[in-house]
Amino acid sequence: MFHELLFALHGFTGNIFVLEGRRICVLKDISFLHPGEVEVLNRLCLLGTSYKYLQDFIYSPTEGSQGLYLQAYCTGLNKVMNSYTQCLVELEKEVMTDQHISLSHFQHQLDKYHLVFPALEQLTEHIKKQKVSGCRILDAVYKYTSSGIPLVKEAASKILKSCHHILYKQLTAWMLHGILLDPSKEFFIQKRETVEPEISKELTVSSERRSLDVYFLNPDLLPSYILSRVAEKILFAGHSVCCFGKDQTGSSTYLGVTTCGQEDYFAQQLFALQDKSFCSLEFEEVIDQIRTSASEHVWKVIVEQANLVVHLRTVKDFYLIGRGELFQAFIDQANHLLRVPPGPATEHEVNIAFQSSAHQLFMDGDQVTRKIYVTLKSGENTFGENEFFLAASV
Repeated sequence: MFHELLFALHGFTGNIFVLEGRRICVLKDISFLHPGEVEVLNRLCLLGTSYKYLQDFIYSPTEGSQGLYLQAYCTGLNKVMNSYTQCLVELEKEVMTDQHISLSHFQHQLDKYHLVFPALEQLTEHIKKQKVSGCRILDAVYKYTSSGIPLVKEAASKILKSCHHILYKQLTAWMLHGILLDPSKEFFIQKRETVEPEISKELTVSSERRSLDVYFLNPDLLPSYILSRVAEKILFAGHSVCCFGKDQTGSSTYLGVTTCGQEDYFAQQLFALQDKSFCSLEFEEVIDQIRTSASEHVWKVIVEQANLVVHLRTVKDFYLIGRGELFQAFIDQANHLLRVPPGPATEHEVNIAFQSSAHQLFMDGDQVTRKIYVTLKSGENTFGENEFFLAASV
């Protein structure tokens, strides 16, 4: 009978243990079993019922809910179940060597799983019925890590670590390489599917430049134990790599840290976190380090290499009319062109007038002035005069 019991504990039925509905129990009206023994066996069979349900979920996931996080959940769940199967193996060895083994010994060895299996079954049932997927699975599992039952907390922590392997791989790819490893759209940072026509034209200017509007933070997929401010830092770091992660030759200079070996250091830091119990402070500290490195790189590219201050001064001088004397001289030079209908050579004459005005003010040696090109807009303003616009070629 003990061999039949071991089969039942593995989720299989036979002549003594049968399936009633979804529950494994002792066949009714068996004469050689005392009612007390039947009660003990039925209680042990609850473990076999739960084990069968969990194994069916692991190897036959709900249709339509496939994903990296679900696979990681099943992997972690299977690791938790391994201790149970190992316990059954040990019991089978004892049955083979000791013919006088009792049901109470089975109860003693398997008693802790009466606490763990119901919680795991409840968690799995929630994921299955609610079709929980992606980073939402992290939230569902994380709630059980706060359980007051140590065995349940330990089991949930093992499953969460398995799921975190996917999370940290996605974080590493996004923050250090600007790559979104999310084929099933499960990560809390996502890429927009459609782009407005006006934006799409801007995106086609350069194949190496990507707009910050392409990627966004999806709060519905953000785990509750990752703060919003931390998620924004993660988004910023990945944005920095996407926009400024390659130099003009196309070679990778991610975060500007490869030359000093920090990229490997950050990857090791994230890798070390996935095997630890989640700590919000420790997690944010690593994210802050990566974000700081990204910020320094953005500063170096925009302010130092691209001469941001010079460009801002140009905007002030020419587009915000900071150099008022230049525009006063230009209006005087082009006054006769503003009052007549434009001709084929008007735009060329206007640019000559602009450069002449710059020459009068001793600005003809200014490199920025040479890049300014005045364009003529067709039509007249409310005063019946032609309209001109400044364009700077970079």
